[in-house]
Amino acid sequence: MAEFTSLIRSAQRAGNDIGLGNLRELVISLDKAMVVMRLLSRDYFVVLALSPDGNLGRGRFELRKAELQLAKEFAL
Repeated sequence: MAEFTSLIRSAQRAGNDIGLGNLRELVISLDKAMVVMRLLSRDYFVVLALSPDGNLGRGRFELRKAELQLAKEFAL
């Protein structure tokens, strides 16, 4: 998953460069998995890998819940 860090950084730069704001979430759909990344801060993000036929909406919901819980732990 460390390989996705460069994708997150590139997406962050692109969003800022074209004036759309900060990156909040990134979804990557691959043949064998869907990967959803939700940014907690500039330096922290959570990752969820789903099967290709997984429920993306539910996964996004669960990541949002995790973000709220982790925000308390990290004092974000």
